[in-house]
Amino acid sequence: MANDDPNSYRALHRPRSEFASRQAYLEHELSIMSPRRWRINLPYRDYRFEAEDWIPATAATIGKIVMVAAIVAAFAAPLGLSNAFVIENARYEMLIAAILFVVLFFQAFLFQQQT
Repeated sequence: MANDDPNSYRALHRPRSEFASRQAYLEHELSIMSPRRWRINLPYRDYRFEAEDWIPATAATIGKIVMVAAIVAAFAAPLGLSNAFVIENARYEMLIAAILFVVLFFQAFLFQQQT
């Protein structure tokens, strides 16, 4: 199995503290990753999430929702649409972002190389 393989990600992974720089750590992580195509890739067995991976993802999601709401608000007034329309549109944007996040999160388990 994967645990017995000396070339597996688990066997080759080293903690961040063993590297002189973050760049060296990231280069090492990229060199030892070997995602399984057409099979399930599990976190910490085949790859790892770092805390800093969530910061840009969250910021991009919030920025996209705010940008879409601002554009809808800019066009709502000239078209005679109410503020309720803008609020409802922002709700749909948040729902779409949540669904896409869940889809991409589970896609990362199956097709980790493509995400």
